[in-house]
Amino acid sequence: LRDRHGVVAARGEELERGGADRGVRLDLARIAQRWAHVGHVDRACQMAATVNTLLRVPTILITGATRGLGLAAAHAAAARGARVLVAGRSPASVTAVARAVGGDPIVLDLERLDDVRDVSNALPPIDAVALNAGLQVVTGATRTPDDFETTFQVNHLAQLALLDVLLERPAPPPRVVVVGSGTHDAARRTGMPAPLDGDVGAWARAGDDGEAPGEAGRRRYTTSKLLN
Repeated sequence: LRDRHGVVAARGEELERGGADRGVRLDLARIAQRWAHVGHVDRACQMAATVNTLLRVPTILITGATRGLGLAAAHAAAARGARVLVAGRSPASVTAVARAVGGDPIVLDLERLDDVRDVSNALPPIDAVALNAGLQVVTGATRTPDDFETTFQVNHLAQLALLDVLLERPAPPPRVVVVGSGTHDAARRTGMPAPLDGDVGAWARAGDDGEAPGEAGRRRYTTSKLLN
């Protein structure tokens, strides 16, 4: 293994000169796997990070990546060679999707701002982030542990908090995609109610306010999309 490890510097120089080919990538991957197999997990992780750097593999964080548009985006990004950070609330779901796309599971609870900050600070360098997660609560207004209306926090505030941490890094992600929706625009006739009137402070703690729970929940959803 020491002899095999000795080829890394030469291989790395070849990669940096732009001479990377499939054989080189496979050699480097096999070395990392063998280090892991004999218990040198730290060296294996360092090798994997080096390979990603040398090959300039983009790292993309996608929130809400376990279903719908986020899941489709995770598969599409992985198919194009990206390292995908699959973010979601359910450990089982993010693990399953990460395994399917060859990415990394990121357990992220957008209903807890302290968790959002902790997870954001622990993320690796990121080349792009897609703020995609979203929900509708149509069974009556609920509050998060941070005392914000759930739709407002999950769809808007928590993802803004995540982005705020990433943008404060010495090397912030150069590309940010915020997934919006046309449902906030009544002129589009989407069948969704118009957003709430008033100010952001009121929206942050909105209730059903006399409306049927389903209608009020959809209105809070369109309001959150207006904010994004």
